[in-house]
Amino acid sequence: MIPTPCQGCEQYMCECRLRELKAQGSTPTREMALAALHEANAGEYPNPKDAHEQADEVLCVFLEGLGYGEIVEVFRGIIKWYD
Repeated sequence: MIPTPCQGCEQYMCECRLRELKAQGSTPTREMALAALHEANAGEYPNPKDAHEQADEVLCVFLEGLGYGEIVEVFRGIIKWYD
């Protein structure tokens, strides 16, 4: 299945997409995560820090959607070197 971007923010993996999937009783797919990571790496962000932050968010949303919210919570509590 070819992933399509979220209709709200036009990203492949975001909080609103996660809510949409949950409402449908579904979870994020591998293809959705890969599309979102390729998007973050495609040069649409003005600097590497922004791209890396977007990639972090993609992975966190993906893990949350698969039921790994506790892991995401701990990860988000770690101080980032780029802050």
